[in-house]
Amino acid sequence: MVLYTPLSLDDVFSGNQPSEDVFEAVIQGRQVLLRRGADGMARLERLLSTEPNDYLDPAFSPGTVLNP
Repeated sequence: MVLYTPLSLDDVFSGNQPSEDVFEAVIQGRQVLLRRGADGMARLERLLSTEPNDYLDPAFSPGTVLNP
């Protein structure tokens, strides 16, 4: 992919920086991204897996509260 723009790379890719409240963890052998909310609870932001059956597990649906 080629991107032609007068903007600097820092301006184009500035939104790709993970925020401080998002962190990676391994839960039940699966790598996930969790987001710590204002209440201090860690909620599932994204499941990082190449195994299709992992996405069918309701325990790993987005928004689920998990303990890292």
